[in-house]
Amino acid sequence: NIGQTRTANVEVIGNKESYMYHLKDCHHLPKIEIQVDFTTRIEAEESAYKPCPVCFPPYSSFYYYDRNIEETLGIEACGMLEYNYRLSHDPEVLNRIEKVAAPIIANTGRKNFEYKFRLLDTDEVNAFAAPNGYIYVTKGLLKIIESDDELAFVLAHEIGHLEKKHAVIRYKRALGLSIFTSILIIGSQQSDDSKDDAAALFASVMAAIINQGYSREQEKEADEVAFTHLKRIGMDYQVYRVLLGKFLDMRERKIYFIEKLFATHPSPEQRREHLDKYDQAYKELQSLLAS
Repeated sequence: NIGQTRTANVEVIGNKESYMYHLKDCHHLPKIEIQVDFTTRIEAEESAYKPCPVCFPPYSSFYYYDRNIEETLGIEACGMLEYNYRLSHDPEVLNRIEKVAAPIIANTGRKNFEYKFRLLDTDEVNAFAAPNGYIYVTKGLLKIIESDDELAFVLAHEIGHLEKKHAVIRYKRALGLSIFTSILIIGSQQSDDSKDDAAALFASVMAAIINQGYSREQEKEADEVAFTHLKRIGMDYQVYRVLLGKFLDMRERKIYFIEKLFATHPSPEQRREHLDKYDQAYKELQSLLAS
């Protein structure tokens, strides 16, 4: 029925050879040895399986659409960052980053999403997650980091932006606004090349995120994700106090290469205050559940 074919929560069976998924009660399931079960369509699409056009009449995939947005935004982000900064290919440093990130990635809810790490050769203190999974860390940031716990918090924060699809949310808002604006402009001429218009929107959204950062609420949400990840994997989840304390001291001492971080993030005081409240609320909830 239509409800079954449209819902995201229907159980499906994937074909390991064709990477296509089917309804469990269809009459054309693959051989048992190449079947894989998925509890939801979203889980199947996160594993790179696509819907069978017989079981699911063609329409725009709810999840695949978001992945396309992420890939396109990610290409724009990587291009912008690597145009403005030189990459550093230090295998020892990159290996350390990957090693620290490994348990966080294993704990993330976004399975089958490939995370890749790159090092930017600049004294700026910053990190950035491109929506396609490339996470950039600057040499300047690594210079002030003294422990794997501090590095883990930074990486988990950036992974948080990807988990919550913050860039996709920004793009969809911009897309909605652009459509609304075009409707309001009476007598405006529609572009003959919609592909150019779409490309311009992707570029402008990504440039805004890189230069202006995410919203305050999205930054707070990414901090919460980092806090939760570190607690789950047994690292020092309160290390944010040390890390944000460093940012605070650097701002007060007017260290120039951290200015961009302050321009694109809430203040260290605001972030630390928010996480202190988040920590307290977590402890109260644990105490309540234990009583």
